[in-house]
Amino acid sequence: MTSVVILRLETPPTVAELGRPLAAALGLPLAEVTGALRRCRGILRLSRDDAEARRLAAFLSAAGHPCVLVPEGDLPALVPPRLVFDADPTASGLFLQRAATGWTGLRPWEGLVAVAVGHVTRSRLVFARPQEPADDGDSPFDLLDEPDDGAPPRPHKLREERVLGADFVFDRPPDRLRIGAGRFVHDWRGQEMALTSRANFIALLRETARHAPAAHFAPSVREALARGALDPPRFASEADFAAHVEWLAAWPRFFRRATEGPR
Repeated sequence: MTSVVILRLETPPTVAELGRPLAAALGLPLAEVTGALRRCRGILRLSRDDAEARRLAAFLSAAGHPCVLVPEGDLPALVPPRLVFDADPTASGLFLQRAATGWTGLRPWEGLVAVAVGHVTRSRLVFARPQEPADDGDSPFDLLDEPDDGAPPRPHKLREERVLGADFVFDRPPDRLRIGAGRFVHDWRGQEMALTSRANFIALLRETARHAPAAHFAPSVREALARGALDPPRFASEADFAAHVEWLAAWPRFFRRATEGPR
């Protein structure tokens, strides 16, 4: 079974830093090493056999990137995310009021392994229908999620948008709950509800960190939340974010949380 390298630190090595030296050390094509480093969000998949994996781990550790070597099959399996629109962070756990699919009810904090937070860039298909140009110089097209009144869609395009959200990864049983800052109902805050979804989202994350101190957050996110702020990492795609979620969920299993690294 092929082994993978799990990095202890949040910031992975870059192509500029290690691309050519790593390719030379392993005897691999530069393009292969470059692609693996660019995809890496904490778990590096680059070795073809155990001997090569050991050389990779030794090289990274010597270069200032402490890591562990783990068989691919030992990584915790990630289930597909399911959207949660309404939940209350209680003293006992996250009580799901409304989710897009699946079970609702209490998910105890003891089962919360990790919380991955980020701005994810996604592409959304939009359709255009003609209308009278507006007097203020706006575009003569309305961008819609779907064609209007059953009319055939006019030329369409992909709109890129950056979405702030978080994946809550549970075990026993495995679950991955996705909460979007802008689509979540924050009435759990009662009279303390803020005017912006971002402020309410930060409050939800801070409440989660308070109730579940063992849950693994990215260090930069945890430090920002301690100050009442949030400047989460940015991800170029859903796949990029999923790689980050995988690293966060694997980290507690292979590193000692109490004595080293992020908590």
